[in-house]
Amino acid sequence: MVRILAIALVLWEVSAASVRSEEPRPPVQTERSWAVYRVDNLRAADVANVVSHLLKSEQLPVAKLNTDGNPEPIVLADAATNSLVVSAPPEAMERIKSLIKSLDVVPPAVRIEVIMIELPARANSSSAKNSEAGSLSADQLRKELGLDQPGASADPKEVQTRVAALEQAGRLRAVRRPQVLTLNNHSAQLQLGRNEPMVTSTSQSKFGQQNSITYREVGLILTVTPRVSSDNVVTAEISLTESRLGPSEEGVTVAEYEKETLRTPQVMHTETQSVVRLRDGRTVVLSGLSNKGQKGEPEQLILVTAHVMRN
Repeated sequence: MVRILAIALVLWEVSAASVRSEEPRPPVQTERSWAVYRVDNLRAADVANVVSHLLKSEQLPVAKLNTDGNPEPIVLADAATNSLVVSAPPEAMERIKSLIKSLDVVPPAVRIEVIMIELPARANSSSAKNSEAGSLSADQLRKELGLDQPGASADPKEVQTRVAALEQAGRLRAVRRPQVLTLNNHSAQLQLGRNEPMVTSTSQSKFGQQNSITYREVGLILTVTPRVSSDNVVTAEISLTESRLGPSEEGVTVAEYEKETLRTPQVMHTETQSVVRLRDGRTVVLSGLSNKGQKGEPEQLILVTAHVMRN
């Protein structure tokens, strides 16, 4: 009898344990914190993208949570206030705050100065008369400025002083001196120009001759995208587009009269693109951008100087 009671007691305990194991357990509540961080120097959306990517790729060492929880941090950007709203486990908040602080630094600014030099068309001639007149070719000007060697750079003050002296002597003309200021890794564009009227067609009426006029934009467009290294070396993507009116006598005939021919000038375009490395406060010649004058056209040379400004 005692043995039967013992067996029955064991079976009851096993049954009770089975019942207890089938009872649903309450879900584990995941502990999360949230915070708002103001981004002072960059776009909040850009910082949010970088931080979110780093969090996913590095798999932050947060506490192991129950599968019912969600340990992944959430980083959202608020464009109106340029802030980041962060929701994450407490173990991850300090790491996220450190990442944001490391990214949100003041980017260096870069000022790009360009001097576009035009050499007289007579410099293309090898005649003794032009030589005596002191005309310069692009290669000779490079040598005058100490920029004739590959990778050569010069002090901008010395270059500007020399260019001013040569311009006063009539040996060159500095036609443009555009400057642009932008932040590291940001593009800046400067446009200098005007709208020129051009006659495109003519007609006769009882009121006399009537001309149809179209305005064409001519001038200079300078686009620069700089990247600054830790030792202030600037890698700059530079694009220069210049448009100007050609000689009227070489233009397109619009109408012919007994005593004259009406022509509209053609718009001549020169576009150059280059990637150059510039040391802070040094002047270089854009490689391959000298425009050899042909058919009486003047030669052009482009000088570029970069100035890095931090803090």
